[in-house]
Amino acid sequence: MYKLSRLLILIGIGMSVSACSVMLPSTKSPVSGVKVYAQGGPLDAQKAVDAYLITPSLVKQLAPSIPFARANPPLDQKIKAYQYRVGPGDVLNITVWDHPKLTTPAGAYRSAAESGSQVHANGTIFYPYVGSIHVSGLTVSQIRNKLTKRLANYISEPQIEVSVATYQSKKAYITGEVSRPGQQYLTNIPLTLLDAINHAGGLSEHADWHNVTLNSKGKDEKISVEALIQRGDLSQNRLLVDGDIVHVPRNDANKVFVIGEVAQPQMLKIMHYGMTLTEAITASGGIDKTWDNFSVAVCVFPEEV
Repeated sequence: MYKLSRLLILIGIGMSVSACSVMLPSTKSPVSGVKVYAQGGPLDAQKAVDAYLITPSLVKQLAPSIPFARANPPLDQKIKAYQYRVGPGDVLNITVWDHPKLTTPAGAYRSAAESGSQVHANGTIFYPYVGSIHVSGLTVSQIRNKLTKRLANYISEPQIEVSVATYQSKKAYITGEVSRPGQQYLTNIPLTLLDAINHAGGLSEHADWHNVTLNSKGKDEKISVEALIQRGDLSQNRLLVDGDIVHVPRNDANKVFVIGEVAQPQMLKIMHYGMTLTEAITASGGIDKTWDNFSVAVCVFPEEV
């Protein structure tokens, strides 16, 4: 079925008089009886809108292709190679086996986050014997190797384990029409766009999931979450990095105006699950049965109108 977006549906357009004529791009025959107005005066319908006479052949022509899933090999490779790198604000938990005095102290009422070694603003931590050591930008494996080499001067064959107790240095943001907008900290588990939306409680009913924006490193990218979720198009998914902003806009601009010979002419808002032509006409009470000489046209407005 043909999904609608920013449309004007006219029922019984043959009744109009002295209206503008719009040429169909495929048939080269005019759809007469269509006059379109904008705020401040009439629009040039030839340039501002596309008007289509709804016929079985046009419905078939405009029918969307069969949905299909699509893989995303580049994303799979990024996820496979992903390693978290420590930054200022993170808290490390360091264990030196067989040397309890050097192990991060954790009392009965203290969590690892409270008793761990916090990475300072300059990217360093302080550790006994070793002193100040720079760890920002390193993985936990690199930090373990660095500490092992330094402690080897004081301990024979030290065995060290390093983990991140609290992740606070890197975050992504999700705003707009989700249940719980806000920041999400990046951890040792890769965070994708789909993960972020799910962690935020999913989309609200007013979300425009066709035009989600990802701002990454100063560049905006428009993403169709509808294709990702409904059709399994994984090419729309992204791996989020520090500072990324995901914005889910409202669907206020997605409207359909059903006018003419229907029971209840009205404006309908297209929710994120979409709307078909049949659904729009049915929601308006159906076509007036007393009108015996009608046709149906749809005016499609471009984004800038």
